[in-house]
Amino acid sequence: NVLVIETYANTVLTVPAFNLAGLDASQIARVNTDLSTAQNNARQWLNVIKPGLIYLNQDVINFSNRYESYSEDLKKAVDTKDKAKLADGLKRLAANAANYEQKAKEKVTQ
Repeated sequence: NVLVIETYANTVLTVPAFNLAGLDASQIARVNTDLSTAQNNARQWLNVIKPGLIYLNQDVINFSNRYESYSEDLKKAVDTKDKAKLADGLKRLAANAANYEQKAKEKVTQ
């Protein structure tokens, strides 16, 4: 759940310094390292991953809308047996899908 992850990330980033006086140096170093890792992961979620998911979701909506806008013309091309118009519409739709696919791959590898 996005809300749970966001709440966790915001909590991790606001963790105050705490007293580790009862631990030995290696334990203190481990706690500090783990906290730093958690904070870096939280920043990654808040600054990169979550915005990327929102962007990808919008791309899915945009492609769906584009498909809807093309569907009537594609149906007409089929009904009138206009192969050139059908091929052109399908090529443009496929190019649009490929563009969104490339953007999705780029977001996943960030």
